[in-house]
Amino acid sequence: MIDILTQFDKSSNTIDYSLEKTEFLNISKHRDVWDISSISNIFGYIIVNKYLKILGNDENFGIKWANGIYEKYYDANSLLVAYDIFGGLFVIKDYHSGGEQIWYFAPDTMNWENLKITYHNFVKWICTDEFSLFYSDFPIEYVINNSIQIEEDGVLLIYPYLWSKEYKIATPTINVVPFRELFELNRDMYIQLN
Repeated sequence: MIDILTQFDKSSNTIDYSLEKTEFLNISKHRDVWDISSISNIFGYIIVNKYLKILGNDENFGIKWANGIYEKYYDANSLLVAYDIFGGLFVIKDYHSGGEQIWYFAPDTMNWENLKITYHNFVKWICTDEFSLFYSDFPIEYVINNSIQIEEDGVLLIYPYLWSKEYKIATPTINVVPFRELFELNRDMYIQLN
């Protein structure tokens, strides 16, 4: 467990977290603490660069809360493990059937993309410079300059939408909305566009 915190501290990314169960800090090095069960039980949440939230055991806005919303509208066989402030979803498809690959719902394309990494590698990836490059086409400056509570359920509704042609040429209007609102809007748009 201390290995994870060391990786977070060494990362060039800003990684904030709520550590819920400090008794797990001294878990044996032989145990894989980079797995979903360990991360989601030990942490309330993990926030990366103010725009990615890895879901943990937070009572109000944790993995159970988010999956209650996700399963209602998408796939009860998959597991939502993280989301970003722009409306992106990180999901292990077919999790309850043994699936391991992380898929990303990209709000700038309105498509699902297989990241071809496991949860274990996903948590390690957030500590790398590659993570920041993944978000290079998103309005990061707005997130940096404003105090948005992703620890709770604040996300950004951006108009023109990230996936639209107009977004590339217009100055967007950005509002903070609850996760459920953006989630439902993106789901509806995804259905219409596909």
